[in-house]
Amino acid sequence: MNIYDIANKAGVSIATVSRVLNGSGKVRPETEELIRKIIAEENYLPRQSRHFAGCIRTAAIMIKDVLTPSNAHIVESLSKELEKKGITVRLCLHGNDRTLFNRQLIQCQKDNLLIAYAITCDFGADKYTLPDTLKLTMPMVLINSDLNIPGAYHIDLDRESSLKKLAESCVSSGHSRICCLFSSMNRSNMALIDAITDVLKVSTAALPPGFFHLIDKDSADAGIYIEKLLSSEDPPNALIASDSLLAAHALKILKQKDIRIPVDFEIACAEYSFLSEAVYPEITGLDLLDEEVAELSVTLLSSLMTGKEVSLRSVVKADIIYGESTLNP
Repeated sequence: MNIYDIANKAGVSIATVSRVLNGSGKVRPETEELIRKIIAEENYLPRQSRHFAGCIRTAAIMIKDVLTPSNAHIVESLSKELEKKGITVRLCLHGNDRTLFNRQLIQCQKDNLLIAYAITCDFGADKYTLPDTLKLTMPMVLINSDLNIPGAYHIDLDRESSLKKLAESCVSSGHSRICCLFSSMNRSNMALIDAITDVLKVSTAALPPGFFHLIDKDSADAGIYIEKLLSSEDPPNALIASDSLLAAHALKILKQKDIRIPVDFEIACAEYSFLSEAVYPEITGLDLLDEEVAELSVTLLSSLMTGKEVSLRSVVKADIIYGESTLNP
């Protein structure tokens, strides 16, 4: 029995149970009576309240890898925000291995970590669910993740509306033959593809040939795809990539072919990283607001520690950073 089980049995939030345990904040008398009755019946020892008081000062950041600029940057931002609170960080790389992820999560709970973050996990077509034998005994924040973990808190990044705006801009400038290069099929990327598809369906009778391509091996494959598409009967005149590595490889091939960017061909990216501004022309992309997301995550943790009510799901909207790779509005 843990604080999550107490909350579920009482039909209240974890924050409400925490307020009862810590004697902080207002709780309706009947609700407090119910929670204390359940605690007594279950002989529950609120170890978690001692953790929140500051006995445990370690957090785990669980993520697929740090090979892409976006993953590396969010880990850096989270680490800085946690360290400001005097919390040290344990980095757990699972490589999209479900068994390893579960093992890491179990170990984190055994070690009584203060909080765990799971970021953009992509375990394939089957939606991940927490094994029946594993229950959360610590707060968990899922950042832009498609994991289905009861009791976890979600921070979602809205990239769809901004990417849709970029696609509409390409279409309005005469570049409606958009091709998409994506590195994985997680929930977030599928939502982006749907957003671009909606734009193209409105502007054209049918989707352009070679609309979507999954690059599941190496980022350098993006160059191979672009060369193949450029030699087709109806070549694309715009590209939207899921990450800056794919976009940079495509940009290299286009420049080698002396294709004028952005006059003849536009390139945009679903993220903006140091690589986006390190190439020429600078690649237009989405600012994923890692610092803001990291600060929101730690603020959420602080609220839980003091027994405040917090929303199970928060949304942060990505901004567009315009480079020279698109004909900007």
